[in-house]
Amino acid sequence: MTLIWSGNFIIGKIALREFPALSLTTLRVVLSALILWPVFLARMPEGEVSRLWQERKRLLWLAVFGVTLNQFFFVSGLKNTSVAHASIVVSLTPVMVLIVARLHGLERFTALKVVGLCICMVGVTMLTLARHPQTLGTPASVIGDAAVASSSLCFAYFAVMGKEIISRFNSVSLNTVAFTIGALTLLPAAAPEIWRGGLAGHSLKAWLALTYMAVCASVIGYLIFYWALSQIAATRVTALSYIQPVLVALMGFFWLGERLTLPEIAGAAVILTGVAMTERG
Repeated sequence: MTLIWSGNFIIGKIALREFPALSLTTLRVVLSALILWPVFLARMPEGEVSRLWQERKRLLWLAVFGVTLNQFFFVSGLKNTSVAHASIVVSLTPVMVLIVARLHGLERFTALKVVGLCICMVGVTMLTLARHPQTLGTPASVIGDAAVASSSLCFAYFAVMGKEIISRFNSVSLNTVAFTIGALTLLPAAAPEIWRGGLAGHSLKAWLALTYMAVCASVIGYLIFYWALSQIAATRVTALSYIQPVLVALMGFFWLGERLTLPEIAGAAVILTGVAMTERG
């Protein structure tokens, strides 16, 4: 899952060269829903639809945060910042999971966790300063980093709330509902943009990138995520995001020509240290 999602940063950058962010997000979610429905119908347990309907309000919120907002913020952020920056910000996800879990009374703050949170904030500040050493506040990257952080926060809510419901449903059912709701909420907003831009003017590379984002990063990645969530705690599942900055930095260097500066590496190290302390606390 982590390897697939790391590749999604690179593939997403390639797709965004031709697709607008909202159109890309919507087409990705719609394609994911279309792929999941036959699987859901083939494997649907008896009485599953009735049970899903009974949990419709909770499932709606899960879908809005875990698919609609999470995917839109991620793609929008990726469009406006480097893949290395985006992956480093995503590494804060375990911290955000802890905060959301604490707000819902599922975790408690210890002194070590608080210190870790503070260190993370220092690292984020260092990362932002390193990105713009002479033109601090440049809108593109700051907005991009903030959008990726918003995506991680939405995913944190999705992970914590999903943990409470995963025992009652299988991964296919939950993901089919989530991506269907995501498609229905995104389509009205994206339809005019998709209509104006058309679907015939994009290269094969762009369509293959979109397909990877839908099939691998969304369908396969989310199925693995929910299965893992049924086995271990949400904080342990999301802790694997530690690995992403390294994988994404290497992929970005070889395939996109992106390079991390020493100040950015220092900021990333501080963030990961803070995340590790928060996890151990």
